[in-house]
Amino acid sequence: MKLLRNLKVPTGNILVIEGDKGRLECLSIGDYGRASNVKAEFLGLEEDIKGVPNGDIMPLEEKWVITISTQYGCSMGCKFCDVPKVGPGKNATLEDLTAQTLSALSLHPEVTRTKRLNLHYARMGEPSFNQDVILHAQWLRNEVHPHTGSSLIHPVVSTMLPNRNKYLMQFLLGWCEVKNHHYDGNAGLQFSINSTSNKQRVSIQWEFLAS
Repeated sequence: MKLLRNLKVPTGNILVIEGDKGRLECLSIGDYGRASNVKAEFLGLEEDIKGVPNGDIMPLEEKWVITISTQYGCSMGCKFCDVPKVGPGKNATLEDLTAQTLSALSLHPEVTRTKRLNLHYARMGEPSFNQDVILHAQWLRNEVHPHTGSSLIHPVVSTMLPNRNKYLMQFLLGWCEVKNHHYDGNAGLQFSINSTSNKQRVSIQWEFLAS
């Protein structure tokens, strides 16, 4: 896979690579830390987040975040997003998912271990349409081990729960299998409910959980 562009930004790098079906975008970034971007009472973080300060990021040896595309383009049609302009969502191949991951890791050969490597299936596209995401996550440890050794690997899927995906429940159950049996619970599932209305966001969550 050919690297077409490497755009350096304050938090890391935005990469454009040539995939099996066209161009894909992925990220390699640092993190501002849990206190800056997580609100969770059970973690003792109860203060409302009012924007993330534009400060220093954590060293990659502390936390490294890689975000990869699961599709070329997207068919979800969110009004705030430019990805549909790339075209309708066509699934990235398993080789595409691997190549993005390794391209991001290759940026920092000096980092041979990190306390936490987060791999997010969350850039271009809706991951629940791509069953290869499940397969890729199952083998992710083997894939990154030569680069990060015994680092904690934490894969995360971010989905909009598209009701027109007739295989959505199959995908979610497959991801839970990966989470519980391949990572001993140490994997994430994020619901991206794209609304500025708190009432609508809550109702959509409960509607899905009740279905």
